[in-house]
Amino acid sequence: MSKTENEMINIMLNCNNTTLSHNDILKMNITYQIRGAIYEIFNEKTWEKAYNKFDNLFRIGVELDINLDRKKIHSIKTFRKGILFWTRSPKIPYRVWLTVVKDDSPHYPTTVDEAKNLLFDFSHDIEFGLKDVSLGKHTVNVDIMINWGKHQYSEPQKLSGKSNSIHLILS
Repeated sequence: MSKTENEMINIMLNCNNTTLSHNDILKMNITYQIRGAIYEIFNEKTWEKAYNKFDNLFRIGVELDINLDRKKIHSIKTFRKGILFWTRSPKIPYRVWLTVVKDDSPHYPTTVDEAKNLLFDFSHDIEFGLKDVSLGKHTVNVDIMINWGKHQYSEPQKLSGKSNSIHLILS
């Protein structure tokens, strides 16, 4: 990976129970991380330069497509936001800082590493019913699409990835 590339890493789909009935709800969790140039450049110096150019919102769009036996059965769209603001907090030694909006709730990191982890490390709980799924063995996986726009510190980017497969038995 060169210094200008970005990628999704550590993509892992987990499911506690792989033997289910029609009345059960399938509960899974998918985790992944964005690493590369955007992760490395995203720091307090970059934030201040961007803020001074009125570039104060970094939005990551996420789309998860849940596939059952290679057919899309459910889709989830979500986002993450990094919002830059001027601060005079005595706890923060920088003039411009970041609020991360994750799952519709704001988070106020106290370190640059914590801010990066909040913005670029993902974990989604996925739940859906199985009433329309036939009995037998099935394979479930998730396609991930991520994008963000042009900023002072980054070009527009689209990333995609695929999770591992989980084998289900529906009885």
